Formats: sequence, C-alpha cells, structure tokens
Amino acid sequence: MKVTEFSIANFKSFSNYQAPPTGVASGLRTINMIYGENNSGKSNILKFIDIVFSGKISREAPVIVEGALTQRDQFIGGFWQGVIMDQPFIYHKNERTRVIEIFFKVEILNDEIEDSGFEKLEVLLKEFPTGSNVSTIEFKAEIKNFKDPYTSLFELKEAKLNGLEIYADITGSKKRYFNNGATGHALYEDSVSFESLISILNNKVLFLDNDRYYSKEIDTNSLILTTKNFKNWLYKLSLDPINYKKYEKFKKFVRDQSFRGVAGRIFKDFDPTYSNVNGEIELNLSNGSDRLPISSFGTGIHQILFLLTLIFETKAKILLIEELELNLSPQSQRELLQIFRRLIGSKVVDQVIFTTHSPYLRSTTDFSIYEVSMNSVGVSQIENKAAVRPSFFNYKRH
Repeated sequence: MKVTEFSIANFKSFSNYQAPPTGVASGLRTINMIYGENNSGKSNILKFIDIVFSGKISREAPVIVEGALTQRDQFIGGFWQGVIMDQPFIYHKNERTRVIEIFFKVEILNDEIEDSGFEKLEVLLKEFPTGSNVSTIEFKAEIKNFKDPYTSLFELKEAKLNGLEIYADITGSKKRYFNNGATGHALYEDSVSFESLISILNNKVLFLDNDRYYSKEIDTNSLILTTKNFKNWLYKLSLDPINYKKYEKFKKFVRDQSFRGVAGRIFKDFDPTYSNVNGEIELNLSNGSDRLPISSFGTGIHQILFLLTLIFETKAKILLIEELELNLSPQSQRELLQIFRRLIGSKVVDQVIFTTHSPYLRSTTDFSIYEVSMNSVGVSQIENKAAVRPSFFNYKRH
C-alpha cells in the first residue's frame, strides 16, 4: 500500500477557500520528506493522514447497571465511516460549519487484495482491470461537525478502482456500489464485497509524533507500546513464554540493522537485560565489555531502539514520523533512512513519510521532497521541490 497523491482542505492550517488549492501533494514515492519552518503546518499533514486512515467509532451502546446508564461502549469500525472522537480544533480557524474535504490516491498490489481474503478477485480484476499487478484506489471523503467540539463525522463520498466507480454516496442514505457504467455484472450493488475491499486500507498507517522521550517506569501489566512504558513492555515480552519466539525474533531484527559508529557497537550484539529496583524497570544494554542502563546512553539511541521496536511490532505499512532527526546525528539520520530502504525492499513496510528541520536531509534525490510554508493570510501551502544535490546515500564519508 502506498499513498501517491492527496489533498487537504479546511484541516487545521489548510483552508478550503484558496484558489488554487494549497493543500495538494502528488508524486509521492516510497520515502517522502516534508520540511518547513516552525509552525508552517507540516506536522498537520501527518496528523491529517493518521486521522483519515485510523479506525472510526462505528456505534455506541448504552450500558445499564441497576437501572442507570453508567457508560457507553465504543466499537471501532473501519477507517471510511464513523465518528472521530477527542479531536477538537481540527477545522481551519475552528470553522466547524465548513467540512474538511479529503482526496487520496492509493496504490495497492493485487497480491495484497488476494492475501486479504477478498473472495472475488478474479471477477474484480475482470470488471475493473489494471494493466499490471498494481491497482489504484481513489476516494473522496468529508469530515463534518457532529455532536460537540470534540467529535466529528467521517463520511466517504465516492471511491474508484482503476478509474471506475466502486462507491458513491448518492443522497446520504442511498449508496451505490461497483457501478462501472454497466448493470447486471457480478459485483453490481455488492456492498459486502465493497466493504471487504476498502477495509484492506484499515490500520495500515502508524503515526510517530515527536514525543519520543523515555521516562521512569514502574512494573505494570500494560500491553500497549508507548515511550512511557517501552522498557516495561519489552520486559514483559521477555518473560512471556508464549511470546518467547517473538522476543527472539525481535532481538535478531534489531541486530540485523547494520548501524555504524556508536549505534553499531550497541545494536550489533543486541541482547538486553532488565533490572527491577524498588519497582522501577530499567533496560540494560552492552557497550563493549560494559553493561549499562539505557538511561546512560544518548537520547539518539533511545529514539532508534523505540522506532525499530514499533516497526517490528506494528502491522502498519505506512510510517508517519514527525521530526525524523530528533536527537540523531547526521550519520544516524542517513543510516536510519538506509534501514527504511531495506525494510521497504523486504516488504516489511511500504512507505515512509517524515517531517524534518534538518538541513542535512533538505536536499537529496532519494525521495520526494515537499516544502510547507505559511502564506500571508495564515494558510499552509505544499510545494513539490526538486533535489539540488546528489544523493547523500551514495556519498563517501571522509
């Protein structure tokens, strides 16, 4: 799965009343860099993509205890319809009467469709043909004000597969499925097959914001991986007999990433140990003949290890990384991007989109480059940029 084009309108710093539109990006490749000054709106792009592809609340069920309504259970559905919770101030200048307008073009391998369990692939490719093993899904959607300033409603408006319609919201209540200009074909008005197809895009995006600093951790049973419980999460994984093989695969995954310099010495023989002092979990790593707590290493090592752990653990195919260079030297920035290339080559991930302030990453030819700036009326605009010097991946270091 790879996003190749998108447009944003009325989301945070991107308006929907500029002509021509300012929130359009095309020509995205497997690795993509977004740069700009502080508060230019570049991070809003990552937040936008994350919100679009995150699962939405499909319904709420009241829970009655002793005759009283005590809470509501929330059911996470697909990305393409439902309620967005706890997201205030996502509308441009907080104008909630204007809808957020969305367009995406996504490439997906036909093999991915088959691997998803889609039952009518042969019929699908016959009725909606493509000239290669790559199909293109395009969709338009809207986010509109819902019940209160913290909730919004996501509605898919239309979708196409290989240029032909597969979904249309006609009246808000009446939908049209797989209408490619002919009636009576095998997928005509097949809503079940449509949901099966569009759901392939569910949970495929991982957003890593710039809050990537470790903290002191007590021994808990939390199973959700964050920077705030990272050491505890690894510790629990190492103790779990059911997931022992997974833990061993994780250690090998880290060792296989060919870092140089300090990171190379630390991760080459990666085999962490853990200590528990007064209920506080510490992760210990080898550095030559010494074994030291990770708090003794630089924050760049923290960033690299957490990012590798997320990549290993997630099923996402698109990584969104805010401030890739955070606490990383130019050498580590380059090596991390080399790792991304290897992971893409081995199909662990399909695409990386990152923001940066780093002048070291600012002018290369290895990925698509986009500059985000703020115009005189406070509206962000995206501009495709050409590279101005040769690929730094091929530079010889002196």
